[in-house]
Amino acid sequence: MRHLAHLVEHRADIDSSSATYALQPIDAPRPAAGESTVEVTCATCGRPVELTVLSAAALRRRRARLRAGVVALYLAAALCAIVGVVTFGVIAARDLRSGAAGWTVVGMLFGTIVLGWIAHTYRHEHADEDGLRIAPGSGHSLRPAGDTGYHQYHLDTAGGGE
Repeated sequence: MRHLAHLVEHRADIDSSSATYALQPIDAPRPAAGESTVEVTCATCGRPVELTVLSAAALRRRRARLRAGVVALYLAAALCAIVGVVTFGVIAARDLRSGAAGWTVVGMLFGTIVLGWIAHTYRHEHADEDGLRIAPGSGHSLRPAGDTGYHQYHLDTAGGGE
């Protein structure tokens, strides 16, 4: 289960950014059915934070819907790839020089890449689905245990890049 995260420090420079979080375990019991709203007090700032907790059955249903959505996106990407390859085969077999047929191939292959990327991103963003939701605007977030932050992003300007 994810932990309640309080942003302790955030720094941003021209070429890097870092954030440090104070984490605390969430002691919120799962409801027997449906969902419940609980209030947890942040150990760092003392402010109450509102969380929504799903029951075990509701969490299973949510995970099943997420999996079904990802599978549908991957199948749509595969269908785009198949249509693109078949169209390319028809163009090659008949020696067609139609611009519309060529753009169909390009469109289908572009659709394959985009849908595959969306499915991959969606799957990874929801991989840690644990049935917890945090109220927007609370100034807190949910993070995996042990993830205290300190993420840095550097622009590569070595080698004369402008």
